[in-house]
This record gives sequence, structure tokens and C-alpha cells, in this order.
Amino acid sequence: MIGELRSRVGRQWRKIRYSGEKYFCPICESRLNSFKPFVGTYNLYGKPVDHFTRHAECPVCQSQIRHRFLITYLKSRPELLFGRKRKLLHLAPEDFLRRFWLKIPDLEVVFGDFRPERYSFKVEHVNLLKVNFPDASFDALVCNHVLEHIVEDEKAISEIYRILKPGAWALITLPIYGEKTYEKPGLDANGRIFEYGIHDHMRLNGLDVVQKFENAGFKVTTESFDSVPGNYFERSENTPHIQSDRYLFLLQK
Repeated sequence: MIGELRSRVGRQWRKIRYSGEKYFCPICESRLNSFKPFVGTYNLYGKPVDHFTRHAECPVCQSQIRHRFLITYLKSRPELLFGRKRKLLHLAPEDFLRRFWLKIPDLEVVFGDFRPERYSFKVEHVNLLKVNFPDASFDALVCNHVLEHIVEDEKAISEIYRILKPGAWALITLPIYGEKTYEKPGLDANGRIFEYGIHDHMRLNGLDVVQKFENAGFKVTTESFDSVPGNYFERSENTPHIQSDRYLFLLQK
């Protein structure tokens, strides 16, 4: 209780400190004069690449570009989330999105993760290769930057399809690098850092990931920053960090 109060006070203070009209966070609904920078150098295709991005993280709720992109899209498609009772599964849940979901009437949210013990709120144990929910359990599913961590990603996508009801949808984000997926099976952690930049990334996904979604049975709509307007990030910046977050995928069963 005291920790949540402190967090709430901190968010209010930061909202005042960073107040402005240049940017908008659709998650915490803050109007801001700047976002906080993202700093880091990560290998891509075996070569170091500077990912520095001046305007990346919301200073109030700590959301990243991909989260604000997703929620901006959802708010532009109210029929997906509002107007009737829905049960949503949020995988690898971010706390700022948890707070966002709780404000939506008639939305029941189940939070799931492979390591639920790392959360301060209730999270179910979910192994995406063998999900412990019956067929057709959910009306909606949100999954941010998870599939790139899974070796058998196609099996995970099939499990997502299985637990969704007919007519349900999933919103998936994952870092995208060009048209074709780059993957070297069998790498150890050091090899993956060298090729992909992060020790537990299993590949650099390309837009051809759509074929995996379609193979599982989904109808896929690919959205990008270009199709979702808004000042949820700095559009004049063009960095590898921003470009990898350029796409999200609406999967419909």
C-alpha cells in the first residue's frame, strides 16, 4: 500500500516536471515536453550498432515506444476493447499496462508469465509452449517482445491460437529487422549476443514472421507507425531502436 502510494506520488511529480505539449503518452495520459533517452549499443548481424534514441521512455509511467504505439492503436480501434465484456490474457505484463487495463470497464484481465515470482502483483504461470488454459479461453491477448525469446516460436503461436475464442484477437509486438528473418540455430548465449545483441534472443525477426502467424490459422493485419498517427514518439528520429519497434501485428481468429 505504502509502495503504491509512493509510486503514485512519484508519477504525479514527474507529470508536472515534464509537462508540455510536444508529446503524449496514451497509457498514463501525460502531455510532455520530452521523453527520456534510450542508451545502448547492441550487435546486429554480428556487428555493434549504436541504438541511442533521444526520445524513448515516458518519464511518468516508464512505457517504451512499442507500448505507446500499441495503446494508441487500440484507442483508434475501440471495437476491439470497449463495449462488451471481454477476457484478456496479457503475457509478460508491464505494470504500467496493468494499471491501464484496470481502468477499462467490463475487462477481465489475466496476467501470465513463465516466471511469475518476479512480479509484485498476481501473475499466473504460463509456459507458451504448453499453456495451462483450455481451448477458447480468451477474447483477446497482448504479447509484447516475447516471441523472439522462444526457440519454438511457431509452437507458441499455435498455443496462442488454441486458447483464443473464435472471433478473438491478439496484438503482438516483437522487434523487426527488415523483410527476412535472420537466424543461426544452435548458438550459445555468447553467440546470440554476437549475432542478435541480446543473450536470450533466438533470432532477428523479419516481416516474414507474418507467415508463421498465418500458418497457425490467423488472419493478420500488419500496422506500422505510418498507419497509426500520433505524437507518442519523436517522428523526426530514425534510429535502429525506433525502427525495430515500427510494426505491430493484429492476429484475428
